Amino acid sequence: MRIRWASAFTIATLALLVSAAAASLQRFPVFYQGAEALVLRRLALDPSTSRVDHPADAQVAIFQDELPTPGPALDDLEARVGSGLGLLIVMGPHIDPASLRTLTHDEVEQTGVVDAPMGPKHSTASEKIAATIAYVGPKSDLLATQISWNAAVRVYERSLLAVGADAMVLVATTSSDPVHPGTPILTRIKVGRGTVYILNVWLSEGNLEAGEHGYRQMLLGARGLRNYDF
Repeated sequence: MRIRWASAFTIATLALLVSAAAASLQRFPVFYQGAEALVLRRLALDPSTSRVDHPADAQVAIFQDELPTPGPALDDLEARVGSGLGLLIVMGPHIDPASLRTLTHDEVEQTGVVDAPMGPKHSTASEKIAATIAYVGPKSDLLATQISWNAAVRVYERSLLAVGADAMVLVATTSSDPVHPGTPILTRIKVGRGTVYILNVWLSEGNLEAGEHGYRQMLLGARGLRNYDF
């Protein structure tokens, strides 16, 4: 994906509290919980960000492919969002649908998944679910002006989402989506004083360890890779 100054992750994250960030010279505290180091590396492209260990110390929390299960931890996160915390949820196969509904006040529900099984036929299966995406939100939005969505790569593994009237879909799959045209890819919801973004692209940089055992294996590519180009 070609963008003007940073990654889509960085822009989506900083868009949560862009006014507050612009008014302050202090570093922007971000809490991250997830399994993918590539997400952290993209966030680190902006030197004004700093990672903190607890959501209570953050202005934005990012949860990649995991959310607290219903209980005290989820209740605390919901309260933090309601009081002004920005939240970016990066979807994945392990997201708890009940937690997603809770954090979005029932505005976003996972209704299914679009997945390509891992293994030697993964590339072929991925092509059958590949979808182009397009920006469908307000033209004046930061996410419209800072990212060249017309140059976006296709998306593969993703979730099927049903969104309510109070949720704004900013990016969606086009009419050529072979599985479900118009699937939300980036959605924004106001929850109390906070804002929640949902990035519906399963992400994994995979494992190139097999390539160390021979050139032929290396040519087979990374094991477990999902939407790395995105």
